[in-house]
Amino acid sequence: MDDVTVSILAATSGPGGLFGPSIRDCALLAGEEINQEGGLLGAKINLEFIDVGSDNQVFVRELERVLSKNCKALIGAHDSAVRNIVSRHIQGSIPYIYTPPYEGNETGKGLFVLGETPYQQLSPVIPCIMQEKEVDTWYMVGNCYQWPYTTNWLAKQFIGLIGGEVLGEEYVPFGSENFDHTLRQIEETCPDAVFITLVGADSVHFNRAFAARDLSNRILRYGPLIEENTLLGIGMECSKGIFSSSGYFTCLETEENRSFIDRYTSKFGENAPMLNVVGQSCYDGLHFLAGLTTKAKSLDVQKLTPITEGFTCVSPRGPIVMHNRHSTKTIYLAEAEGIDFKIVKTFTDIPANAPGH
Repeated sequence: MDDVTVSILAATSGPGGLFGPSIRDCALLAGEEINQEGGLLGAKINLEFIDVGSDNQVFVRELERVLSKNCKALIGAHDSAVRNIVSRHIQGSIPYIYTPPYEGNETGKGLFVLGETPYQQLSPVIPCIMQEKEVDTWYMVGNCYQWPYTTNWLAKQFIGLIGGEVLGEEYVPFGSENFDHTLRQIEETCPDAVFITLVGADSVHFNRAFAARDLSNRILRYGPLIEENTLLGIGMECSKGIFSSSGYFTCLETEENRSFIDRYTSKFGENAPMLNVVGQSCYDGLHFLAGLTTKAKSLDVQKLTPITEGFTCVSPRGPIVMHNRHSTKTIYLAEAEGIDFKIVKTFTDIPANAPGH
């Protein structure tokens, strides 16, 4: 069989570009491992990388180029606006493995979702934070797009169920650096906690400014997309009182994760891009594709889809078990300690959506 081209769609520019280097290296490591194990259906994987952080017309032209070159599958580690564009273009014609945290409930043909949903990240964590940290009131700040809107809506439901109150919310465009208005609102409303759904560099700017106003000494911060790269950008002096929840942190003490980190460091060196949930999810996406196609003996979406139910593959996170083309997860609540995270709570077997949905 000829070599198989798999395209990796990820931002290497724009706010999401913060994740780009780790996504690339995690994909290269996974591709190398799969090729060492015999490739994809016996064929060598060739990876093509497409930057989706630039103008939509630019990345669409690149997507059309790789599709015309007989690309056999896509791995997406990007935002939902890009996913919607890609799904319209491919129309379920090839497997599309979507790996980062996202807003949930996507059922497009040929789409297989590995990323955390808001239900998974929030349903066990918000009650835990509110009860254990005596949090009653919140302020919300996010970027102006689909994931923050959906995530914040669900967060408000969980906060309300426990008797909490959201004192205000604000959404800002991608690329925002000045958060003076938002911080003034937070100072005036004085919530117990701030819920942050800003992405990448925007989150870094907000959290630095938040700490510069000495708010971190009295207001807790919880951001489900604050991962290791973002935390490093925020910096040790600005990270007090930051919590995050995810299916993966580099501090995860499992044999599979230690082995994964050793292989990653061995290949890319001690100064490699910092591992995080978005980059690591791309690694999982390629191995998931290899495992699923091995079981189906095909890359045909029509043959792959029926066998996903209950399909399990091994990950540095632990087993990934699929249900309705989403994965049931163990979710970790972590607290920042300088520029590192420490896992403080573990929640097992959290479904992608609420029971009955």
